[in-house]
Amino acid sequence: MKVSYKWLQKYFDEPLPSVEELSDAITFHAFEIDGVEDINGDQVLDVKVLPDRSHDCLSHRGIAKEIAVILDRKLSSDPLQLKPILEPITDTVVISIENPELCNRYIAGVMKGVKVGPSPEWLKERLEAIGQRSINNIVDATNFVMFNSGQPLHAFDASKIKEENGKRSIRVRYAREGEKMIALDQKEYALTETMLVISDHLKDEAIGIAGVKGGVPASITQETTDIIIESANFNGASVRRTSASLKLRTDASVRYENVISPDLALYGMGSVVDMIQNLAGGEIVGFVDEYPKPQATLHVGASASDVNRICGTSITDADMEAILKRFNFETIKEGDRYSIEVPFERLDLRITEDLVADISRIYGYDLIPSVPPPQLPTLPEVNKRFYYIDRIRGWLTANGFSEVYTSVFTVAGKRAVLNKVASDTPYLRCDIWPSLQEALEMNFKNRDLLGLEDTRLFEIGTVWGDKGEQILLAVGTFGNKNTPMGSEFLSGLIKEFDLNVPSDIPKTPIIQIDLDSLIAHAPDPLSYQDLPTLGDVRYKPFSRQPFAVRDVAFWAPEESDALSIQEAIKKEAGEYCISVRLFDRFQKEDRISLAYRLVFQAMDRTLTEEDINGAMEKVYLYLKAQGFEIR
Repeated sequence: MKVSYKWLQKYFDEPLPSVEELSDAITFHAFEIDGVEDINGDQVLDVKVLPDRSHDCLSHRGIAKEIAVILDRKLSSDPLQLKPILEPITDTVVISIENPELCNRYIAGVMKGVKVGPSPEWLKERLEAIGQRSINNIVDATNFVMFNSGQPLHAFDASKIKEENGKRSIRVRYAREGEKMIALDQKEYALTETMLVISDHLKDEAIGIAGVKGGVPASITQETTDIIIESANFNGASVRRTSASLKLRTDASVRYENVISPDLALYGMGSVVDMIQNLAGGEIVGFVDEYPKPQATLHVGASASDVNRICGTSITDADMEAILKRFNFETIKEGDRYSIEVPFERLDLRITEDLVADISRIYGYDLIPSVPPPQLPTLPEVNKRFYYIDRIRGWLTANGFSEVYTSVFTVAGKRAVLNKVASDTPYLRCDIWPSLQEALEMNFKNRDLLGLEDTRLFEIGTVWGDKGEQILLAVGTFGNKNTPMGSEFLSGLIKEFDLNVPSDIPKTPIIQIDLDSLIAHAPDPLSYQDLPTLGDVRYKPFSRQPFAVRDVAFWAPEESDALSIQEAIKKEAGEYCISVRLFDRFQKEDRISLAYRLVFQAMDRTLTEEDINGAMEKVYLYLKAQGFEIR
C-alpha cells in the first residue's frame, strides 16, 4: 500500500523521524517497507501490509496507529475515536438487503444542494502522491476517506435514481443472468446470478457492482446537486469472486476482500459527510442505517507468563502494562491476567496468542534471546525412505548426475485434475521417463556451454498410475557411444547400498523404478548420516543469449603444460569467452597435439561474427608467438 509521509505527519503534533528511521521502525515492529519514492516533494512509502492486518492497516490511520504504538506517541487526531451520530433519520430513501450474509450493513446518507467542482490543491496533492487521479470534490472526498480510514465509499446522483411518492429505493440484490452494467471506467460488464449489485429498485436497474465499482446510471457529474452516499459492508469472499470473474480489481474491492469491520461504515459515513460539506457545501437531509446483525464486542486476555511461555521472553507485568497502554486498549487486570476490549477494527485479535503476538513485536523480536532447543529424551525415528533418498542423491551426484524436477502434469494419463494448470496438460503423470528424456535432450544441446561431454540427470518424484500413487526413481543419460547407460548406474547404485535387486534390469539409457520396492530389503538405518554443508555458495546469474563455439588445435612440444596454455587462451580470447576446455590430446614422436573448445556468450546481446573472429584472431596470434603449429 502506498502511504504518504506528509499525510502521516497530520496524525502527529511532533515531527516524525526521517523517512529512513520511520521505515526501519515499521519494518522491525510491523510491516516490511518495499521502497520509498519521492513524488512531488512527498516521500511515499510502499508498505507491505500482511493479510492478517489488511482489515485495519490498508489506511493511513491504520499505519499511523502502528507508528504511534511503535514510537510510543499519541495521535493528535483519530477518525475512529469519536462515534458519529447519524441524525436526522430520513425516510426519503428506503434500503433493502436481499441477503444479509453478503451485505452485513448498508448506510445511506442523503445530501442536497452540493456544488460539484474541482478539489482544493491539498486534496489533489494527497491523492496524487499515492497514485490516485483527482476527479471532483465529491468523488475525491470518498476516495480520501477510504485511504484515510479504510472504509470504501461511493456517491450516487440522487436525481438519477427513480423517485415515487417522495421516496427513492435502493436494493442490494443478486444480479440477474444476462444483466449488464456500464461501470465508471466506461466498460460494459456482463453480470451473473452469483454477483451482488446495488440497484435502483423502482427502475430495477443496476447502478453499482457491490464492493467493486460504481455504475454510469447514477454517476456524479458537474450538474449533480443532490447525492446519496453509500457506506456499506460486503462479504469479502463474495466481492473477491465477483472481482476475479469480471477481472476488475479496485481499491475498494481489495479492502472488502480482506474483510473489514461493519462498524467502520459508521465512521466512514461521518467523515465523508463532514468533508463534503467543507468542500462542496450542501445540507444533510438524513441517514438510513440497515444493520441486521451488529458486530459483537469481544475480550481477549493474556498474562506476562503467557507471553514468556510462548515467546521465550522475560517480560514483567510492568513491561506488559506499558505496552498495552501504548495500544490504548481498554484493559482490566484480574490477578496476573490482563483482559482487553478488542477495538472493533482489530478483527485479528481473537485468542490469547494474537494478543501475545502484538505484545512481543512491540517489545522487540530482537530482544528475544536465542536459546537452543532442549535435547530430545530419545533419538528421533529414522525415516528409511528419506535416509536412502539422501544417500542415492549423493551417490548419483558424485557420479556426474544433476537432479531435476519436471512437471507432474501431462497431456495424457489415468487421472485428470479439476483445476488445470494449463489446458493442454490436464492429467497427472503415470511415468517420469518421458519428461526426463526431454530434459536430457535439451541439456545435451547446451553441453558445450555446460562444459560436458554428455548429460546425466535423475529425478525422484511422484506418479499416479495403475498402482495408485508411487514414488519413482528415474535415471537417464544422453551422449555419445562411450556414455554409460542409465541402467548401468542403477546397477552400481544397487550394489553400493545393498538394495533390492530387480529380476532383470534392461540395458537402456533411461530407466525408472519404484523407490519403495528398491529399498524394501535394504538394511534399516539406525541414524541419519552427517551431511556436508554447502559452505559459501552464491548465486550467479546466467545469460539467456545464444552462445557460439569455436575449436582450435595445434602441435606443441611434449613438455608443454596443457593447463597453463588453457588459461592463457581464455585470457587472450577476452571477456566474451566464458569457458575453454581441452577435449582432445595425443602424442606423436616428440610433439603433442592439443585441441581446445572455446565457448563465447554475452550477457546482454547476441555476439556477432566480428566479435568472435576478432577474439579467435588474438588466440591464433598468441599460439603462433609461442611457436605452436596450428593444425
